[in-house]
Amino acid sequence: MSDPNWFYSALAQSAAAIVGLIGALLLLKITETSNTIRNFRAELINQKNELREKSYSLINKIDELESSLKEILEKIGNETVGTTGYGLLGTYGTIVVKKGKTDTEKIKKGLKLTSSSLEKWKDLFKNFDEKVDELSEIISSLAKIKEYACFISDDFGKKLEERLLKENELNTWNEYFLSFKNKWEDYNKITIPKSYYLILIILAFLVIVGVIIPLSYLSAYSGCGKTILISLFSFGIFGLIFYFIYQVHEIRSIK
Repeated sequence: MSDPNWFYSALAQSAAAIVGLIGALLLLKITETSNTIRNFRAELINQKNELREKSYSLINKIDELESSLKEILEKIGNETVGTTGYGLLGTYGTIVVKKGKTDTEKIKKGLKLTSSSLEKWKDLFKNFDEKVDELSEIISSLAKIKEYACFISDDFGKKLEERLLKENELNTWNEYFLSFKNKWEDYNKITIPKSYYLILIILAFLVIVGVIIPLSYLSAYSGCGKTILISLFSFGIFGLIFYFIYQVHEIRSIK
């Protein structure tokens, strides 16, 4: 009867070589993806911090304007006669209220709508990193604020738009947000396929069926020493597989 040891030995060696090759390629891919994700995250954080720092001056402008608009709104009473001018901070000029009932209500409405829109605009600027899908609205919504400000006066609406963001600043902020949004979209395209888990399960199967079991059938060694040796080998190889699983799960949780 022919010796079966050569078969078990060849099977174990072949399976170990296949597992080693697949494991090395998988580890390389996991490492590359992990480094790419971490680099993207670092770039996004830096870009977010730069944008946040740049937005402080604009947010301060909005705060000042909001405060002034609310102050004027409180001062405009229900009188229906006379003409009163209310000055605004900076270069927004003066709001002239001609104490006619229709005129007064119109300006009140314009003040409320402008103030409300500015508040939403400021919120978008403050939380742009959490509202990436709305970034394109930040600049375009300035037109809506101007429209509301024109309820107050055409001149005020024009001056407000120029004061908040001049044309060259508009283009600059558009570029800032477009760059951040593109970076965010590129980041979201990086994925760790769920199929990696299937590959790891297949590797575990190959290790058990192709390596550990054939090694246990070899008769070159027997007794306690053989059991300990195979147990240590199994512990090491499954530890490596679980490390792969942990790495895949860690990368997916980062995203």
